Amino acid sequence: MKKQILLFLLALTFGQSSAQIDMKDSTVQVISYWKMGETQQYHVTESEVVMMNEDTLSTISDSYDIEIKVSDSTSYGYILDWTKKNFQFSNSSALEVQLEAILSDTPIKITTDVYGSIVEVLNWEDLSLIVADKCKSLLTEYANKPAALTKINKIKRKHSTKKSIETYVVRDANQYLAYHGAKYKLGETITKNIKIANNYGGDPLDATAAMVLDELLPENNTYIIKSFQNINPRQLTAVTFDYLQSLNIVEGSLPAYEDFPTVTKQIWGGSEIHSPSGWVIYSQESEQITNGDDVTVKDRIIEIKG
Repeated sequence: MKKQILLFLLALTFGQSSAQIDMKDSTVQVISYWKMGETQQYHVTESEVVMMNEDTLSTISDSYDIEIKVSDSTSYGYILDWTKKNFQFSNSSALEVQLEAILSDTPIKITTDVYGSIVEVLNWEDLSLIVADKCKSLLTEYANKPAALTKINKIKRKHSTKKSIETYVVRDANQYLAYHGAKYKLGETITKNIKIANNYGGDPLDATAAMVLDELLPENNTYIIKSFQNINPRQLTAVTFDYLQSLNIVEGSLPAYEDFPTVTKQIWGGSEIHSPSGWVIYSQESEQITNGDDVTVKDRIIEIKG
């Protein structure tokens, strides 16, 4: 019901015409028609489940809200204030809560092209300084706890450069805007070779990606696009092994490379997008990492608030 009310309100704002849906040839062009000062509110839920031999070892979940405000609109694109707030966590320590919500209520300024496809984070230097200052206090507070210091320094590194912020900090924004700027035909799969960030540092990894316009919903003025990514398992296995080796694990506990299990990573998801405006109504992204008997599954859902 809440979704139908929201779609009705969007229709009042942007009109009933399916601006991006061409029913004659079953295509859509994902374009944003946003107005300066316009704001949308979203709720995000994230979860991570770690399993071994099909037994669940740990489950972590969190949620937060996002306010997206169009702070500027030009002939070149848009500037969005992407603000995360109202964080809630389960199964997390006090330190983990502080680190995960370290930029709570702080606008991240994201610039897009005219279609709404993400281009860059504009205020990354300010964000880096804010995080560095907060981490400085935490490093003093947890000075005698090596495990805590490792976590704090990891967060500090993730916010230290423009590239790291755009790779790790705005993953939800990358998911949200993943399909903007392209044209899709119903049932026609678009495949391409892409580069995926290496979570252990170093060069990006090769991956194959596929996207498809899965459904046209003219009665709602929306459409659904789905995607799938497969990371190169040879490269992923090599960087995982190198990372574990760098941790100076007790000799003998890490098998030789030729006996190390193949690591695989697959990412899949989809979004329902409001045609006349380009606002996302609902978006889901999941990833599964498998290393022998170890399986980690992560999910993120972004849903517009009514």
